[in-house]
Amino acid sequence: MRRLRSVSAALALALGAAVPAARAQSDTALFLLLPVGARTLGQGQATVASETGTEAVWSNPASLARQTTRETAIHHSTTLAVTGDALTFASPVRALGVMALSINLYNFGEQQITEDPNQPPVGLLLPRNVVYALTWARRLGAHLNAGINYKLVQARIDCTGQCGDIGTGSGTASAFDVGAQYRFSDNVPLTLGAAIRSIGGDLRATADEPPAKLPRRVQLGASYRLRFIDRYLTDMDVRIAGEMDSAPGFEDADFRFGSAVVYQKRVHLRAGWGTADTEASGPSVGFGITAGKLSFDIARTFEGLSADAGEPPTYFSLRYNF
Repeated sequence: MRRLRSVSAALALALGAAVPAARAQSDTALFLLLPVGARTLGQGQATVASETGTEAVWSNPASLARQTTRETAIHHSTTLAVTGDALTFASPVRALGVMALSINLYNFGEQQITEDPNQPPVGLLLPRNVVYALTWARRLGAHLNAGINYKLVQARIDCTGQCGDIGTGSGTASAFDVGAQYRFSDNVPLTLGAAIRSIGGDLRATADEPPAKLPRRVQLGASYRLRFIDRYLTDMDVRIAGEMDSAPGFEDADFRFGSAVVYQKRVHLRAGWGTADTEASGPSVGFGITAGKLSFDIARTFEGLSADAGEPPTYFSLRYNF
């Protein structure tokens, strides 16, 4: 009898245990809830009201509205069962706002197919998920930012070698993210943010798999700059943030908290905490450094499935602004 490491088990390991708030949905679509970018993770994912550069594509597209430079970035993540790589190019476009193009690839690893446990594998199953995103963001007056994503979501299960009747195939779905931010003033350094993610249809990876509703999420949060620090350290920027993340009915709300310290616009320190029992829950820390047009950020969490297995999730981002 042909044996293989089950794809559904692998996806459950990577996603079902990582995002228990959406367990009622198929594992196929849960990868859309995984964090993207070291700045986001280091700040505990409390970024719906923050400015995180091109990482905003995957949290709140409105955050890109005040981007003044072109940015090319790659955001890499490694957990116990999935590796993610997101590549984004964002650019201000005169009279239009800010536009961005992105691709995000999730690699769940090779699944061996064997006919005899004492013999080498006869084939490999290759589960991959891909998201393509087109983003538009714009300032609406002095205080309001707005943004929208169009996402093409693809779930793929490919096979090489002797695959037989093992289910392979691919499925696609379209989705939208919409977001807004309201910045008060320099005298009131408070920003409010809101986003609704993954408004769209169903997704399935194979013909035998039931359709999966995309995991729609509502995010509401705020970010506040601690102005009193200016009295003592004029080249230090300190911000704190909080956020609620839930399904549209608000029945499974999670809460996130984060902080970011920037020294001379070059050295970045971040820390955060998430309340949900997820792969990116509990405490997180991050560090970043900017040298001219190049920036590097790294972040890590310390709880969740990967951490319990001795492999805490690690995220890093490399970006070039020009």
